[in-house]
Amino acid sequence: MGVRSKVKRPAVFLDRDGTLIEQFDEITDFSQMRILRGVPEGIRLLNKSRFLVIVVTNQPVIGKGLVTKKKVDEMHMALSAQLKEEGAFIDAFYVCPHRYGENCACRKPNLGLIEAAIQEHGIDVPSSFFVGDDMRDIETGRRAKMKTILVETGNAGRDTRYFNVQPDEVAHDLVAAAESIIRVRE
Repeated sequence: MGVRSKVKRPAVFLDRDGTLIEQFDEITDFSQMRILRGVPEGIRLLNKSRFLVIVVTNQPVIGKGLVTKKKVDEMHMALSAQLKEEGAFIDAFYVCPHRYGENCACRKPNLGLIEAAIQEHGIDVPSSFFVGDDMRDIETGRRAKMKTILVETGNAGRDTRYFNVQPDEVAHDLVAAAESIIRVRE
């Protein structure tokens, strides 16, 4: 087991569906995952700038019994491998398996998964970002006291009925979000 560095690193937390891959109801197989244009480039930019890249995703398909947690983990390994072929690396995936309304601590916008990632990776929260296509993601980032970027992919923030928050910034896609994050850091 390696020794974790005491130096905290900033992270970019990314939503999965609609941010990294095409929005699709109830993904139960890797064949349904289509990486959005520019995602490998955006992740590469973040990797080169020494950000941890962490995916945080609600996957109620597990709670509904449509797929197992193991299968979702396998899909994430396949997604990671596909991105790695393009020189893009995801440091970790955090998954909430619960259905809406189960009142768990890990389902976004709750912070259970974020807090676990912060603890496990020694993350510099004030220098970190949350990027997603839903206002739920923006609310999650706000609650975690991170800078937030709404990408205009997937749902493009149309869930304002449930979450009436404003992102710190809006970006066309993950490449534009990564470029903005790097500019802020410089």
